[in-house]
Amino acid sequence: METFKQLKKSILNILIFTLVLSFNFSDVAFTATSTKKSSTTKTQPSKKSSKSTKSKKVVNKKKNIIIKIASTNEQTEMKFDVKSVNGVLKISIPRACEVLKVGYSYSELTNRIVLIYNNRKTVLFLDSKYFLCENERNIEMEDAPSKDEKGILISGKSFASILSALFNCEVFWNETRMTLLIETDAKKDAISSVNTSFKDSGYKLKKIIIDAGHGGHDSGAKGPTKLLEKDMNIDIANRIVRLLKSKLPIEIIMTRTDDTFISLQERVNIANTNNADLFVSIHCNAKGRRVSAENAYGTESYIFAEVASDENAAEVAQRENIGAPTDFLSFLLNDLQKKSTESVSILMAGYIEDKLVNDVGLYGRKNSMIMRAPFYVLARTKMPAVLVEVAFISNPQEEQKLASPYFREKVALAVFQAIKKYHSELNLDEDKAKEPIPTENQQSN
Repeated sequence: METFKQLKKSILNILIFTLVLSFNFSDVAFTATSTKKSSTTKTQPSKKSSKSTKSKKVVNKKKNIIIKIASTNEQTEMKFDVKSVNGVLKISIPRACEVLKVGYSYSELTNRIVLIYNNRKTVLFLDSKYFLCENERNIEMEDAPSKDEKGILISGKSFASILSALFNCEVFWNETRMTLLIETDAKKDAISSVNTSFKDSGYKLKKIIIDAGHGGHDSGAKGPTKLLEKDMNIDIANRIVRLLKSKLPIEIIMTRTDDTFISLQERVNIANTNNADLFVSIHCNAKGRRVSAENAYGTESYIFAEVASDENAAEVAQRENIGAPTDFLSFLLNDLQKKSTESVSILMAGYIEDKLVNDVGLYGRKNSMIMRAPFYVLARTKMPAVLVEVAFISNPQEEQKLASPYFREKVALAVFQAIKKYHSELNLDEDKAKEPIPTENQQSN
């Protein structure tokens, strides 16, 4: 009898549990149905609510940050998203650096942000209101940089403080007018800032290394019609050497004179053991992931920097550094020698790019600035060093130009004239006569 009562009680508990469960499920089902109906209603707004939605989209459109450079009366509009955080406008540091031609890098591992402009470096960290510039002490900002889905953001006022230290000038931010005012000549070509200082420095150009990139089994980049970079590099390098031997009283050494593979380490060793005064490396560019096909054209001249000027420069250096020791930058942390030669490298890079743009007619991809990147051959050589990406061999039109001996002669002449000008400036050589532009039938050697 007792067993029957227990069984009856258990059956009753099961029935009660089932009823409660059934009630909860119906309640959930009801809620889901209500939500579905509610969302359906929202997808069919009235004309009035449609106008309201449209108005809201206009408010959230991209805004323009205006940059004014007082000394030159320049005015540039930066178009990108502006985010308001607690009533303060936040701007994108990477995008601002891109427009201002400031080198930018960010390490997710250390939350370290590095900005480079000409010879100055600024270091800041996420969520820190202090930053470092060169050898100065910590400088305090209005607020700290932060990171969200839009990238790394900072207030206009704090960014003005950073630029003021980086450009070594007065920079002001007007929140109401969304204007960044730069009262400086800092945007002038870096060449002018170093031209005078090195005329009386005692530095002379007596020995030069001409480095033809790639060679042997390392063909470098390839053009659409299979034109090889290594062949263009050695041809242009040989033409430069011929002009130098006939026109300038300096010693010339080539890292390779034919289609031979020379490692990056050996190229650096040739330059350093010969105590050269200048290192010029000749290359041809190629389209990478960071450059669209329609923008893959033009010329660039590089000097060394631990942090690349932009993502494309970093990619170019990564491609040219194939075969180099992966930790080569670690040896530069306390290397002051590269810093001491930087200004002379700026001078040479600027002269070469100006000649290639003005005399050859190539497009200067970043002609308003001196490009920088961590190329191994620039990092490890002890003298002023420049790497020239003559043109894009991956571009059909520029590949066709590179295939022409006449064009390669013009390129060689432009580089020679840049070296001659450099030699004249540093050696106080009075002979500044310009060499004649080659004729169409001049396809020598």
